[in-house]
Parts: sequence; C-alpha cells; structure tokens
Amino acid sequence: RMVAAMADPEAACVSAKWDDDPYYSDRVSWEEIREKGLKFGSIYSNSMGMFRRAFWEEAAFDEGLSGCEDYAWAIEQLHRGHVCLRMDFPFTYERSRNDRVHELCLATHLLAKKHGLEVAWMGAKGTVKELIKVTGQRLLGRGDFEALAAKQMEHREKLRAWFDSRRTTV
Repeated sequence: RMVAAMADPEAACVSAKWDDDPYYSDRVSWEEIREKGLKFGSIYSNSMGMFRRAFWEEAAFDEGLSGCEDYAWAIEQLHRGHVCLRMDFPFTYERSRNDRVHELCLATHLLAKKHGLEVAWMGAKGTVKELIKVTGQRLLGRGDFEALAAKQMEHREKLRAWFDSRRTTV
C-alpha cells in the first residue's frame, strides 16, 4: 500500500499514523500545516514509512537532530511544495529509549519557529491549568495513579520544552 501511495508524484513520503487523532489529513501539505500549525508528534516517521529517494538526495536528514530528523525533513519537504501521506494500518512498536516528550515538543517549537508556523497546543497557560488539575486528581486519589503521574510528567515536559524553545535561536 505504501508503494502504491508513492505513485503520487507530489508525495515526498508515506508512513503509518501513530494515533487515532484526525487533526491532520492523510495528505498533509504546506497549506494545511500553515493553517493548522505544527502539532506535537509527527506527520512522518522514518521507522514506519518510506520516502522518495530523489527528494532525500536533494535535502537529506539533518542527523544533528537526534530523534526528530525525519519530522524536520518532512516539514522541509512540505515547505518545498511536496506532500506527506499518512496511512492507517495495525502495527506494534517498542522503543528502548527513555520518554521523549521534551525532545519532541522542543523540536516542534523550534521547527515552528524556523518555518514561521504556529504550534498547535493549549499554550503555556492551558498546560499549567491541566497540570494543576491532574496534580489535584492525583493527590486526591481520583483516577489511576500511574496514568495521572504520566500525564503530570507530560505536561511538565511540554512546559519545559516551551520554555527552552524561547531561549534557543534557530
């Protein structure tokens, strides 16, 4: 199915959808990214996808971007007028590395800054509110303790990434 999808001459890449979130279409373009903003996560994953070699030869992955070089490359391809295709199919994926919330959120903020895009998230204020809410639920024992702890960490890391991005130039 991926090979057939790459018959589209505008397609720079195709990969699996990582979640059920319908925020982006299955044919992501620069116009869509400019309209909707960059969301935490990826529109393309090299570990579950394929890319057009000719486009990669024109602009290869920036290997200095540990862990998000595929995301940065895909956004650059959109900026060049190509599209990224997303495909739904079942898969399992195991990662042996630590949690990457901060790394991916920081990359999203920096890529948005580099390309003059907005970041699609609830913002620092909304994230602080959610962090307070989740912390309260956890302290009061309302809900799954481990799930709430994970949400707490996620919100803290998103805030830290936002703060770090404000101190970083691109």
